[in-house]
Amino acid sequence: MRVEDHSNKSLHYFHACAIENRVDLREYPDERPQGCEDCPKRRALRLLPSAEDDKELRLNIGTIIGRILTQHMPYFKLTFEDIVKWHIPHSILLKCHQSPL
Repeated sequence: MRVEDHSNKSLHYFHACAIENRVDLREYPDERPQGCEDCPKRRALRLLPSAEDDKELRLNIGTIIGRILTQHMPYFKLTFEDIVKWHIPHSILLKCHQSPL
């Protein structure tokens, strides 16, 4: 009986690029400030979303639902396509649009 090798070929392709750090963090110290995260309760409170975070999340979800309705339901597309926000702005938006080179 003859044994044949039927192993699969593994071809790996990848794309890599380097992007300059666009957010300037030089104003922040390298060492941890005194009293920072000194107790688990304070650390947990910093990780939990604030009321402002909840408000922003609700606005963003509303924007995403508007996009979905406009893309998949003809009535909403005809009626609301021109007023739906297609991009959710964020604090470093302008820096992200700069060329990496």
